[in-house]
Amino acid sequence: ILQPCAKSIGRRLVSNVHVSAFLLQKVGARSDTNGLSLGLSLYILSDMIRYGNLIGVDPGVAIQAISAAGECLCCSDDIRVQSAAAELFASALSLNPKNTGRGQTAAASVVGRAIRTITSGPGLQALRRFCCYSADESAALSNLRVKGSEYGAFTSGLFDPLATTLIKISEMSPSCVAESAGTRGRSTDIWTPVVRQLALGLDLLSPDGVISMLRYVVNVLSLPGTQALLSLIDEDGVGAILDVLHESHLKLLYSWETSGAWRNGPSPGRTLDEIVAVAASALRIGLLLPASESSARSDRSDEAESRSTIRSADEPPTRPVLEEYITTLLDQNAVPKLLRVLSTFGPGFKIGLGLNLDIRCNRQLSRHRIRNPTAPRTEGPLDPRYSVLSESCIAVVVEFLSRLLLLNNAFLVQFMDANGLRVLTDCGVLYPEAPATQLVNGLLITSQLARASKAFYGAIRESSLVLHLHSLLRHARATVRAKSCNVLGNLCRHDATFYADFVADSSAEIFVALAAAVVDRDPQVRKFAAFAVGNAAFHTDELYELLGQTVKGLVELLRDDDPKARANAAGALGNLLRNGSQLVPVLVEEDAFTHLFSVAIHDSVKSSRRIALFSLGTAVLYAGCRENMLATYPDIQKRIQKLQADTSDGVLEGYAERFLKKLKMPAA
Repeated sequence: ILQPCAKSIGRRLVSNVHVSAFLLQKVGARSDTNGLSLGLSLYILSDMIRYGNLIGVDPGVAIQAISAAGECLCCSDDIRVQSAAAELFASALSLNPKNTGRGQTAAASVVGRAIRTITSGPGLQALRRFCCYSADESAALSNLRVKGSEYGAFTSGLFDPLATTLIKISEMSPSCVAESAGTRGRSTDIWTPVVRQLALGLDLLSPDGVISMLRYVVNVLSLPGTQALLSLIDEDGVGAILDVLHESHLKLLYSWETSGAWRNGPSPGRTLDEIVAVAASALRIGLLLPASESSARSDRSDEAESRSTIRSADEPPTRPVLEEYITTLLDQNAVPKLLRVLSTFGPGFKIGLGLNLDIRCNRQLSRHRIRNPTAPRTEGPLDPRYSVLSESCIAVVVEFLSRLLLLNNAFLVQFMDANGLRVLTDCGVLYPEAPATQLVNGLLITSQLARASKAFYGAIRESSLVLHLHSLLRHARATVRAKSCNVLGNLCRHDATFYADFVADSSAEIFVALAAAVVDRDPQVRKFAAFAVGNAAFHTDELYELLGQTVKGLVELLRDDDPKARANAAGALGNLLRNGSQLVPVLVEEDAFTHLFSVAIHDSVKSSRRIALFSLGTAVLYAGCRENMLATYPDIQKRIQKLQADTSDGVLEGYAERFLKKLKMPAA
């Protein structure tokens, strides 16, 4: 009860020098002052700094308060006093000199003093001591009573000021944090005890404190040259972050937000949404470390092994840290847990259910889908108006999922076992109307599934993606168009399962959009469009007639600046003749073989030359193609023989031999 009163007093006594002098006297005489009075004095001073004109009136008072708070943090054994002292540092470090008017210079001096005090050796040691605090159940209950509540609900925690202070230190003095992060055993190492506190539970943090602590985790993991990720793995910090995302915890959090006890947010679910987004960001950061840092454990072990061939039993294994991190995420079932968060709190969640959170918006499936469960879905996503999670939060989670699925196929299995595509579809991630960030990552996931195994084709076919491909290929964002082309190509990677879907109903528009993508202004779209045409033409001639409209663009693509685009175009032209001669007149009309021959002979990139020559070998078997080649290059046999004799590339030499053999065969 008293702590909120102290904050209210501090906001009202913003410029009362006499009150501040009295409070400083109480803080200075800490040996004669009980912990409650000392803590409340620090709280009032911190709010006088944070909310008022105290700095503009007398910045010396604020600097004295910082010095006194530093002494309290270092010397006091009362956890409540330490928390109040950290609150004062958080208030001082939160000042923005640009917004303090006449006190701009004074505010800068106050912030400078605060950061110097807290990042000094004694300051960091005091913070570490604070981080290492643990209490039994009775002490924890006593702390909760002293710390305060609002309408019976826990609204602030003893570690909240610590979390805010740590964020400010990581932002203002990253070098200090980078130097100590993960250096276990040092008196100034704050990171390791913070991770241990996360692993032990978050009893001393309010929901906003949890957000602040997770933001600190994000900041530290983002710093280059640290061993922070290694400590996070070893101290079970990964499991602790995933525990924050556990369904039971989030349900309690949502109930607490909607009970009327929490009035800080504009709408129910704000805190839950932010916790999910920051926790997913913290997990995602570990996947973005450069190879030099992610393999740090391996480097140390290799160095040790070079000095001696004998390895001690307790020496860490020679495995890259990133590989350990991925294994940890697999063992902790990160993918199913994140999908559960999306399915429970994403679109379709019914607001205002109180404690009964297992009820979701129900939808009646069409009779057609019940009769034919493998048919593409025709209903839309769940209503986003009933989502606790914001679009930006869903985007963060889906991006993390896409990165995981691209790293290891074991994540793909977990994703499919948890009906991941159905969850993404319900969230609207795979619909053209979805935000571009969500859509790109949803397409990456689908493409990886299609590429990995045709066993996943059934789930992809059951989703609504195929029905929307023609719209996605025309999307305003080039990145979406490129990823859509990649999905289309991978849907044809293993067999012809999707051919019938491509030509059904209005979906035949896919090929009109694909022809436009081949000549798109964006080079990535052109490259992936040629890849899609090549795969769509590979298995049968069923789509040849529809793919004929892409030939002109493919021929133009043979002159593209991107060698991969040239190679894809050359391969696609060859595949358009792989299963039949229907398109021979079209290829002759577009002078495709002249350009293929030019690439095979003159291209500077080996892969483009190989694929172009292989496609010429496929084409020369057909009478129309052979006649066109001989009319253009009467000495084509000698030219290919010369290429075969001059090249040192065994693959190119083999393709030249294949061409010459087919040239001697009767034309089809």
